[in-house]
Amino acid sequence: MEHITEELVTQYIRKTLRPEQGRLTQMERLAEKEHIPIIQKEAGRFLSVLVAMLCPERILEMGTAIGYSAILMAKASEAQIISIERDEEMFCRAVENVSAYGFQNRICLLHGEAETEVRNLPGKFDFIFIDAAKGQSPVHFELALEKIAPGGVIVTDNVLYRGMVAQEGDVGHKHRTIVMRLREFLDMLCTDSRFDTAILPIGDGMAITRVKKQNEKEIISSAER
Repeated sequence: MEHITEELVTQYIRKTLRPEQGRLTQMERLAEKEHIPIIQKEAGRFLSVLVAMLCPERILEMGTAIGYSAILMAKASEAQIISIERDEEMFCRAVENVSAYGFQNRICLLHGEAETEVRNLPGKFDFIFIDAAKGQSPVHFELALEKIAPGGVIVTDNVLYRGMVAQEGDVGHKHRTIVMRLREFLDMLCTDSRFDTAILPIGDGMAITRVKKQNEKEIISSAER
């Protein structure tokens, strides 16, 4: 696993974290062994604290994997969570893990493509976590905008892509498309007057975006005139 901060800093931060217990620890070990993309430890702790602070009633997650981050959010809140996973094997593992924690009544797992499943969901969400394919982050964010409540928060993980998004010069043909998409995506998040966005160098980079309420946008538009 590559880090976007110095290894010394990353390891120090991880030493400050209370270790997870029981099945979450097993999930971490499994993910490391089988190279399953779950949220990195320090980013997971930040996500848990953020959810606990915001106290959302409804959470949408795009990219369940084995259910690790959904369980973290369920432990940190009383929210009802809907999580979508396209890979059948990952979905089945997530079902098992969520059931083992007894969260099956609060975490609803859906197997399918986010582009289809999100549009079929009723109602709005207070908090949306995007942790799916990096190259699809702009698409998934647009889906999130359709479902986020005014004043709600969208967190997009892995936005700095091993630090290559900030790297000057040629990043190589293999990664060029993803890097360009992420750069354009972050530029939009940080310049669009509909949002307040902060980019954090934690995990593989996280973008925290608050979608402004209509009256806030009207005040800003009036001030700009």
